[in-house]
Order: sequence, then structure tokens, then C-alpha cells
Amino acid sequence: MRVWEQLVRDPGASPNLATYKVMLDGLCKLGRFKEAGEVWSRMVANNHRPDTVTHGILIHGLCRSGDVDGAVRVYSEMVKDGLVLDVAVYNSLIKGFYEAGKTGEAWKFWDSTGLSGIRDITTYNIMMKGLFDSGMVKEATELLAQLENDASCSHDKVTFGTVIHGLCQNGFANKAFEILEDARTSGKELDVFSYSSMINRFCKDGRPDDAKMVYENMVKDGCKSNSHVYNALINGFCRACKISDAVKVYAEMADNGCSPTIITYNTLIDGLFKAEKYQEASSLTREMIERGLKPDIKTYGSLIRGLCRDKKIDSALGIWNEILDAGLQVDVMVHNILIHGLCSAGKVDEAFRLYLEMKQKKNCSPNLVTYNTLMNGFYEIGCIDKAASLWTTILDNGLKPDIVTYNTRIKGLCSCNRTPEGVLLLDEVLARVPLTVDLESLLEAIVIKER
Repeated sequence: MRVWEQLVRDPGASPNLATYKVMLDGLCKLGRFKEAGEVWSRMVANNHRPDTVTHGILIHGLCRSGDVDGAVRVYSEMVKDGLVLDVAVYNSLIKGFYEAGKTGEAWKFWDSTGLSGIRDITTYNIMMKGLFDSGMVKEATELLAQLENDASCSHDKVTFGTVIHGLCQNGFANKAFEILEDARTSGKELDVFSYSSMINRFCKDGRPDDAKMVYENMVKDGCKSNSHVYNALINGFCRACKISDAVKVYAEMADNGCSPTIITYNTLIDGLFKAEKYQEASSLTREMIERGLKPDIKTYGSLIRGLCRDKKIDSALGIWNEILDAGLQVDVMVHNILIHGLCSAGKVDEAFRLYLEMKQKKNCSPNLVTYNTLMNGFYEIGCIDKAASLWTTILDNGLKPDIVTYNTRIKGLCSCNRTPEGVLLLDEVLARVPLTVDLESLLEAIVIKER
């Protein structure tokens, strides 16, 4: 900016229109629109008439900053001055309208591009992305059909990525896969975004084997994978309880020279713990640290959960102290994991102390899961009064008991020789929400106490 000021003050070096364009473009990209406005005013004052490209720079910058109304005002000036409107201006405005949630306005400008005959493939891509992001799948697929009949435009890899991702994010996995397969078998260019969108959708839908097939086709077609693809596959196999397949993908990731990320490790560590492969999970954690990746709160949460399941509660408490020493912000979920582990180990009083600490922290208020876990823990060790106090706290705090809360309370009362109270609560619940209580567990508790 200092060089610019020197240039402006130098009487022998007057900026030309090209210089103003460069300055405007740089300021807009930096989001410094007040200064861009000053440069614009100086440009006009020095008798440099802004052309279509100059207007386009400002429109694009305003749209990127979210000021689509300001962009429209600049557009209106262009029309008023009789300037020729190019496709870049329309593309910026259409994208800006969608990002501002103004779908109707985007449609109007789309119609304008048709009337003026200046659409390009980028216009189609922007329009389809906006429609998919707005949940307008029918309209987006109709636009795709229109593109296929438009002799002036042809699909590019961005088109396929936009359509496949849009269908996947709206839950149309099979349609997306059909388009992906049609494109690849007909020799169309596809990038990793198209494949990763499909892989991620299949994994989320519980179809990791289909996702792996897409991955194998991607490799066969010469498209290089990345960490997003591997992470999605590992997550998909872990969620489907196919931990050995997840480990194979992790090994393949390393073989192909793709470095694991913190997401890779967190996903696989959690999956290994859930599969009760405690030694492998601990080994992977050490490997992660040796590679220079610092555990985050998700890593620690998985470690605590896994150690508690492995009945290594002291080790879990050691991890908890590491978290506190590292100064990490511990959320409700991680507190609940440790509280559950302590209760399962019969250390309910320690769990209760952790609950009291939660209440003193900002943005970490105990939730219904916390109360359900503690209440069950106190019933398990026969501390009826403390369990009853938690029940009262739930109601006093305006929390709405769920099926777990009622089951815990009713079963707890029955198991502590207070069956009549449990039956009364059961009647109350069934009167409001029929068949929501675990009757089998309740009857079991009643029968045991009646023996």
C-alpha cells in the first residue's frame, strides 16, 4: 500500500487502468473493501473509465465477502453505463446469491444468462451446486439433463464432482453411484473429490464394502487417493465392526505413501478399543506420538473409554490427569466416559466427585447421561437416598427424563425393596408414554425381590 501511495503522489508516474485493476483485485482478495472503494473513487476522478473486467473484480470481491447487495449495485451501474456483461460477472453474482441464501435471485440471473447466451460450464456448475446445497435435488438433476443437451457446454471434472457430492449429501447414494460409473466407464475425467464423496456416503450408509469397491476402481483408473479417502474407509469399516478391514486400509495407506492424520489415528484407536483389541490400540497411540502427532481430546476420550472397558481404571485416571496437565478443555462427553468407567468399577463416590467438579466448570454442565449413569451407580451399591437426590436434581433442573432415566429409577427402586414406588412410577410413565419402559427388566427386578 505504501508503494501505491508513492506512485499516486509521484506526478511523473500516473497509475493507468491496468494498475488500478491490480490494486483493486488485491484489496478485494484481502477483504479491504473500504480501501478498494477509495481506489475506485480515485480511478474515476482521474478519468479512468472502469470497464467490464474492472467492475467484475469488484463484484467478485463483494460477493466473496457476503455483500451481494453491494455487488448488485455495481452490476446495476454496469447496465446503466451500457457495458457488455461477461460470464464472469454472472457467475460471481449467481454464486453470491446462493451463498446468501437468495435462491430466487440466483434463478433470475440464471435466466438472464440464457437470454444473453453467455453461459459456460462454470455457470452450470455453480448453479447445480447452489441447488444441491439448497436441497433442490430435482431441479439440480433437471439442470444436469439440460446441460447434456446444451451443445455449447460439456461436462468437466468439476461437474461430476458437484453432482456426485450433491446427490450424496442429499442421501441419493445409488443415483450418485450410477452417474459415477457412467462417467468412468465412458472415459470421462473424474477427480478424487468425486470418488471421495461416493466413498464417504457409502461408509456413512453402512456400506463399507461398496465404498472399498469404489476406491479400488479409483486406483485402477489412475486417480491418486488422499487422507480423506483413507479416513472415510477406516471409519466405515470401524463403524461396521470390521476392524481387520480397517487395519488393512491403514496399512495400505502407509504403503501408498499417504501420511496418517490425527483423524486417522483417532478413528482407528477408537475402533480397536471398541473391538476390545486393547493392546493394538495402545500400540497405535504410541506410534502416533512417535510420529509427532499430539493426542487431542478425542484421542484421550477413546483411551479413557478403552481403558475403562479393559478394567484398567487407574490407567484411565492417569490419562485423565494427563489431559488436565495439558490444559485441554474437557467436554461433557469425556467427563461422562470417565464417570461411567468409575461407576462400572464400583467407584461411585469418585464418580460423584467428578460430577461435582463438572458443576463448577463453565460450559460443562452435567447432562441427562451424567445423571442416568450416576443414578444407576448409586442404585447398584444400594445408596438409595443419593440416587433419589439425583432424580430430584434432574426434575429441578428442568431436564426431561428419557427411557434410560425411567428404567434406571424404576428398576433401582424395585431392586432396593421399594417395589410399590417403582410400580407407581411405572403406572405414571405408561399413562403418558405407553410401552416405553423396559418391562422385562422391571419384572426381573420384582421377581428377584419377591423370592
